[in-house]
Amino acid sequence: MRGLRLPIVIVTLILCLFTSSEKSQAYISLLDGNLEVNGFFKEQMFIRTNIPDEEKFLHKSNVDFWRSNFLIEGLYKLKKDGDLTVNLFGGFKYYYEKSPAVDSEKKAGMHRPTYHEYLRPYDDDLITELYVDFQYGPMQLKVGKQIVVWGETNLKQTADIINPLDLRYGSPGTEAWEDIKLGLWMIRGNYQTELPGDLNFEFIFIPCDFEATRLPVESTYQGYNIYESRIGDADFGIASWSFEKARRDQPGWNTSNWEAAFKVRGYTWNVDW
Repeated sequence: MRGLRLPIVIVTLILCLFTSSEKSQAYISLLDGNLEVNGFFKEQMFIRTNIPDEEKFLHKSNVDFWRSNFLIEGLYKLKKDGDLTVNLFGGFKYYYEKSPAVDSEKKAGMHRPTYHEYLRPYDDDLITELYVDFQYGPMQLKVGKQIVVWGETNLKQTADIINPLDLRYGSPGTEAWEDIKLGLWMIRGNYQTELPGDLNFEFIFIPCDFEATRLPVESTYQGYNIYESRIGDADFGIASWSFEKARRDQPGWNTSNWEAAFKVRGYTWNVDW
């Protein structure tokens, strides 16, 4: 019977996948339509069918990832006066990664600060976006914490390099770009012209916010692989130590970190360029 547990779990998951309803997203309109709220709750689990012998000291269970993910976003219409519109947008998330709770070996294999930051959001991660949106005719200005999507494809970032990525829980192709991007505090302007090709001009200025890309955590399913290291033999924990040192050395919130970007977009012969 023990050997049938995994096939039973897989068949159960397949049946749930094909018999359940479509993914739903909650939407609520309040205050006579001046406040719009939406969000979702998502549960994810990865089960590894085989764990190499070299990794077994890091695992007591085949459950390698088990996260509850909650997101809520709200748009509040502050002012509407002729051509002037002022909105306030906020996005907040919370998640809890439960696999270390059911796998004591995985928990023991994590660096303590890394472990606590892997379980749930830290610092200002609870806030995904928080900005004021000013619109006046063809002009738009957003000020605050934002996630920008520029020229994305399914798996490759081209011009879409404004926000750093959080790759600890997933990667492009398995997760939506918005789910793995880290918001940055910025000023973002947009001007829609009536020129040929409907030219659109957009600029971004990030005065001092810096966030490093977050790499997969050691002892997790896509983390640093100590037995296939490109730097040769390495002690367990070297990756956590390196990432922690890099984070301590990063510039952080400093005016010398400023960044600026400018984009022109248009439509010519039905081509979006």
